Amino acid sequence: MKNEKENLLEIVKNILLKYCLCDNCLGRQFSKLIPGLTNEERGRILKISLLMNILYSYKENEKEILKKIILNSQLFDIIEKLNLSIEKEKINEDIFKCYLCENKIKKENIKNFSQKILNELKSIEFKTFLIGASIPVEIHEREDMIRSEFSLITGEDIKSEINREIGKNLLNLTNAKVDFYNPDVTIITNIFNDNFFIQINPVFIKGFYKKFVRNLPQSPWICNYCRGTGCEKCNWQGRKYPSSISELIGEISAKIFEAIDYKFHAAGREDVDALVLGSGRPFVLEIIKPLKRTIDMKFLEKSINEYAKGMIEVNNLCYTTRKEINELKIKSQKASKTYLAKVIFEEEVNEEDLKNLELKMNNITIEQRTPTRVLNRRKDRIRRKFLYYIKAKKINSKIIEFEIKAQGGLYIKELITGDNGRTIPSVSEILKNKAISIELAVIDIEII
Repeated sequence: MKNEKENLLEIVKNILLKYCLCDNCLGRQFSKLIPGLTNEERGRILKISLLMNILYSYKENEKEILKKIILNSQLFDIIEKLNLSIEKEKINEDIFKCYLCENKIKKENIKNFSQKILNELKSIEFKTFLIGASIPVEIHEREDMIRSEFSLITGEDIKSEINREIGKNLLNLTNAKVDFYNPDVTIITNIFNDNFFIQINPVFIKGFYKKFVRNLPQSPWICNYCRGTGCEKCNWQGRKYPSSISELIGEISAKIFEAIDYKFHAAGREDVDALVLGSGRPFVLEIIKPLKRTIDMKFLEKSINEYAKGMIEVNNLCYTTRKEINELKIKSQKASKTYLAKVIFEEEVNEEDLKNLELKMNNITIEQRTPTRVLNRRKDRIRRKFLYYIKAKKINSKIIEFEIKAQGGLYIKELITGDNGRTIPSVSEILKNKAISIELAVIDIEII
């Protein structure tokens, strides 16, 4: 054990003869040796132990070595006590800055830096946080050089120390907790240029929406003619429809959360002229950079519904995570959807033809080429989607109401019209009757 101690102190002595290191940066090179201490405490212990070891067998010819170690240890208060003749003007902390961190990670500097961060955080609601440090390349290179030169394998990364020390200060100054996986805020620090960046992470809300009016798109629909600049076709509005479901839900939510923006994610989408009834369509609202995070969901639900003025309605709002968005997209492709379709045919339809239709359109696969109406924004390919059933109810000789249950992604209008042979089979094909008007309503979405 004695030899091990002597070897350790000899390494520390050789390091400090060549490099000026603060307590933190020296202690960090041996952080794995003594658990339960801070790097600052380790560094201080090593320096004092080395100094006592030198003084124990001190010889006059070692005076310059002693002075060098004391200066490089930044133990300036000991110089006068040991009566070492060093001119005061040479004891300059700018000259004897830590070779690695340039004194940036000393306790007082970390404390002041943490307070600056806290001042910025005062306007942001958060319960959890995570610290990330940006370290200049030259700092890493210097530390790697010292470790290589002295064969040091017991140290930790400087980034880990900075993250931990700033984190400890913020824990003491706030009621927040550290969260490594899903923090409310992430603080990226660069203590070397006295700068930091606060990343406010999104809030995610999931729920269901119902749509009670036709000609209301799910997302903003920019005018096809002017591409948003405004023209006669769009009455100089720059858009085909004045509002959208995402805006009715997102705009008031962003205001309540004091956020800068939002993103709307839904389990599929309905045609612009289709209604959404039943339990509604699942969606996730991503609130971007919110200053507030804790909002009563019943209050939010009421606020959205009042803002929407009967065009849509949301329900079952609750907090969720980003993971829900991916699950929603995946599940929507497998989900079954049930529709009511009120169809006006060109010719009269008899009961026998409807029974034949129900029989043929039961548990079959539909081959559907990309509909003509969406070819400008969808790749032209054949999709195979499952049709569970079609049930027909005759309103009059030419008007039929169909209940249709199908796999998500099947275009229902084209299932009815046939889209000039691009959907096989189709209702019009089997009835040998052209559909001239279709009114759609989604009445159930069954997410697996």
